Amino acid sequence: MHQQLSTSPHLADNVASTSSAPPLYRVTELWYDDGNLILQAGNALFKLYRGLLRAQSSVFDDMFAFPVPPEGNPALEGCPIVQTYDSAQDMKYFLKALLNSAFFEPPPKPTTIPIVEGVLRLSTKYDVPHLRQRAMDHLVSTYPTTLTAWKNRDTTRTIPSVENTPFLVLNLAREFDMPWLIPSVAYCISSHDINKTLEGAEWALSDDTQATLAGKCTLNERGIKTVKLGWEDQKMCIKGRNNILLRQNGQALKIAKGIRGPVQPTTTTPGTPNAGGALAVGGAGGGGNANPNAIPINANAPAAPQAPVAPTPPLLTPSASTTSLASTSSPSPPKINPIELPCPSENQCTYTRFRCSEILTRWGTAGFLDFYDEQHSAFAPGFCEGCLARFEWYMKRSAEEMWEALPELFGMHEGGWDELERVKRLTARR
Repeated sequence: MHQQLSTSPHLADNVASTSSAPPLYRVTELWYDDGNLILQAGNALFKLYRGLLRAQSSVFDDMFAFPVPPEGNPALEGCPIVQTYDSAQDMKYFLKALLNSAFFEPPPKPTTIPIVEGVLRLSTKYDVPHLRQRAMDHLVSTYPTTLTAWKNRDTTRTIPSVENTPFLVLNLAREFDMPWLIPSVAYCISSHDINKTLEGAEWALSDDTQATLAGKCTLNERGIKTVKLGWEDQKMCIKGRNNILLRQNGQALKIAKGIRGPVQPTTTTPGTPNAGGALAVGGAGGGGNANPNAIPINANAPAAPQAPVAPTPPLLTPSASTTSLASTSSPSPPKINPIELPCPSENQCTYTRFRCSEILTRWGTAGFLDFYDEQHSAFAPGFCEGCLARFEWYMKRSAEEMWEALPELFGMHEGGWDELERVKRLTARR
């Protein structure tokens, strides 16, 4: 809430509102009647306690080590006014986080990107390490450094999924030297229309923020700011996007050609069923492949032995009468891994593979990491049990490989994720 200051006899002439400047106002939730210091940020005024600010921030401690001399300095209600060169919004969020422990709690408590931005910026400037670390933790909850955290981010993220958030976060990552955020943020940007990378992305602002930013950035008639990436980041995102799409389209081609499951350890001799253990989506079981057009995509898998393939015995379901006898006279047969099951519906499974491949190539945006989970309900009914298991195995393995390659795909060649994690840990110790 804001309380506008009109003509006040307590307001010094050199801070009084003029016709060309927006009027000053009190931020009522940060205006303590018995405070002894007033901070001015933009046209917002905050009446606070000097000693409390000094205890929380080394910079404030230096600033207010001595009383503000009354000569030549504005005052209001007997309190000196100290002008800062921060935005009113940033200062409001920062002071609320500093003075109200419930306002900006650590993850998993939710927050918003404007709050994180303001707290991060001013906790860095005024040296409040615990708030800076907290802001970084919120960003990592939404743009993580591991694939497992990425897969779970919809349930663990503390920053809402607002359109165009990645563009804002990439600028923050550059401004505050947080390189560990860049691969996952840039991947998200690669899932947006490329025009946003080139021309800027829209970001809606509150009325208060519009007033604060008036004349300082590009605002359209709807009160929307255009978030623009720097030239170097534009190049990084365009090149990285191209690398991701090349890799994604290559994976789509392999899916269309045929998927073989992982090589299973075996004690059988060459020439017997299941030697090698590779099974193709759309193919039959056994060591060979009933689909001659299926191409193995596991680079580490040896070629299947060229030997006659024994027919796969039918799976028998014991009757109730034999079940009780078997349970007392012999152990239960071993369970068959679904990935080893033969395909009973080759045409249908092949068609489903082609459809998945078509979707991946038609998108033109990054989407491979989440394809299996997000599209599962669409393609799963089109696969038999064995082909679905092999498809799941392949997509999981390929997603892991793409995730590990993300830093390199965006031109971050030195050390990959391991180096980024090391930098993140060092930053947390500061």
